[in-house]
Amino acid sequence: MKTNHLRLPGLVLALALAAIAMAPHPAYAFSCKAGNPYDDFWYFYTDATFTTLVGECENDCGVCHCSGTQTQYPRVYTRSCGT
Repeated sequence: MKTNHLRLPGLVLALALAAIAMAPHPAYAFSCKAGNPYDDFWYFYTDATFTTLVGECENDCGVCHCSGTQTQYPRVYTRSCGT
C-alpha cells in the first residue's frame, strides 16, 4: 500500500497544528469602569503555576493603573473602596 499521497496533507496538518499551539493566548479581560465601588488588584502570571509575575493592574475605585503584560493567568484580590 502506497502512502506517499498522504505525506503532503499530513505535513500541512502538522504544521497548522503546531502554529495554533504556539500562537499566543488572548489576555484575560481586565476592565476599568468609572464609579466602580471596589479596589481590585490583578496579578498576571506566565502560566498556571502562578510563580512568575509578568504584569499587574489596579482598579483603584474606577482609576486604573497597569504595568507589564496581561495574560490568561490572573489572580484577583478585591476590597471595598474606603476600607
